[in-house]
Amino acid sequence: MVNKKIKVINKLSPFFKCPGGKRRLLIELHKHLPKDFFTNNYTYIEPFVGGGALALSILEQSSKQKIIINDSNLHIANLWKSIKHHPKEMMQHYDFLIKFYKEDVNRYLTIRDNLPLLNKNFCTLEAEKLLNSATEFLYLNKNTYNGLIRFNKSGKFNAPPGKYKKVQMYNKELILNVSKAIQKVDIYSKDFQEVINNLKITKTSAKKLFFYFDPPYAPLSKTSNFTGYTVDGFSTYDQYRLKSSIDFLDFIGAKFMLSNSDSDLVKTLYKQYNIHKVKAPRVINSKGTKRGKISEYIITNY
Repeated sequence: MVNKKIKVINKLSPFFKCPGGKRRLLIELHKHLPKDFFTNNYTYIEPFVGGGALALSILEQSSKQKIIINDSNLHIANLWKSIKHHPKEMMQHYDFLIKFYKEDVNRYLTIRDNLPLLNKNFCTLEAEKLLNSATEFLYLNKNTYNGLIRFNKSGKFNAPPGKYKKVQMYNKELILNVSKAIQKVDIYSKDFQEVINNLKITKTSAKKLFFYFDPPYAPLSKTSNFTGYTVDGFSTYDQYRLKSSIDFLDFIGAKFMLSNSDSDLVKTLYKQYNIHKVKAPRVINSKGTKRGKISEYIITNY
């Protein structure tokens, strides 16, 4: 059964565009949270945070909620950390980029081609370089084609510029509000299995843990698979790795909610759990006629 009383304020919305973002699906996601989520003092863990629509909406309703977020995309994790620690400096650097480069398309291509490569040791870089990289990634994200986040195998951001009449700017009030809200949020950039392993979960601690998984979706067809969100992609093998981790969490007593595609693979993998079909908007597609609502699954073990 799903929750009947749903409260979604939605003021702390995502501050950047992310493929598969859940802002438009928040009411459905809140319906499927555990009924005692806000009363049982769960630790909320999101290993594929992206734009963090659900995490932010939870923080909006419960500022004391313990939250851990992670994204294997190093640029996204760096952006979250920079928003947390240096929001004003980020906005100042964004303003500098706009003033320094005059032509919109040339500005975009120059910033894109010079966006630093980040590796797993990116936290050892100088603070100023990390801040500048996060700001430049935010600029690209705001001004790319349809909010696309795409990297080639060499780790270079290669999404094309969008067709905007004016440069797309940040929302100052939103950035400051998000920064204030996430001060106690733990932010990582690891593989999802490493995030789970580092928690050192026991059967006692598992009862207070709630995981929300929003991975790159299993493809609906051979031609629909998109793996450029990170350098390494997310393969069918990774879908099986995720299922193995979820089975472990279920066995040890943690609660989870998973979003994934309405595909035969997902339906077969998670047949022992509760599968709820919902309609979700698709806003990123090269053909405008193919944008609209599409079926997907919300899967839970409660």
